[in-house]
Amino acid sequence: MNDLKRISVSGIDAEKFLQGQLCCDVRAITPGQSSLGAHCNAKGRVMSVFQISRHDDVFHLEMPSDVIEDAFIQLKKYAVFSNVKLDILPSTNTDANWHQHNIEAGIPRLYPQTIGQFLPHYLNLVKLGAVSFTKGCYTGQEIIARMQHRGKLKQQMQHLEFDLMLTLIPGETINDLGQVVDVVKIDNKQIALVIL
Repeated sequence: MNDLKRISVSGIDAEKFLQGQLCCDVRAITPGQSSLGAHCNAKGRVMSVFQISRHDDVFHLEMPSDVIEDAFIQLKKYAVFSNVKLDILPSTNTDANWHQHNIEAGIPRLYPQTIGQFLPHYLNLVKLGAVSFTKGCYTGQEIIARMQHRGKLKQQMQHLEFDLMLTLIPGETINDLGQVVDVVKIDNKQIALVIL
């Protein structure tokens, strides 16, 4: 599915709540500005990747519609401890080619079958500015920081092109080459993001 939806987070604790959940520095996002962000579980695995924007005191997390329900459930688990309201809304994004643009820019998306599989480093989210190491604690932060400062990154996402003869499916490994993160068909080829 290539359509987008967004999770709206509002309420007096919205910024504080998201700051403690997301990898990006929510406090650094000013009204009208957006940033790439991610939400991880306690094991540091990415549960959702999104574009986060701020509109006064309301935050919108825009992502593909086929993963939004899971992202909503993951955030809702922690929302009970804060004065926030979460809603799923239609997207205001009208760019039909957003998926192609993101793959060409090296921005990954998650699919239902890849939720919770990758550390942010594997998806290049650190290089893309979706992870802050100065903002303080958030869910999964200890493992993510350990990988950044003490770990040795053995796998990393690469941008590759394939012909249409090979069937690429997100989450699957292709011919012992690597795990497919995302793929889009353009003309007579496939452009994929693959963890090698």
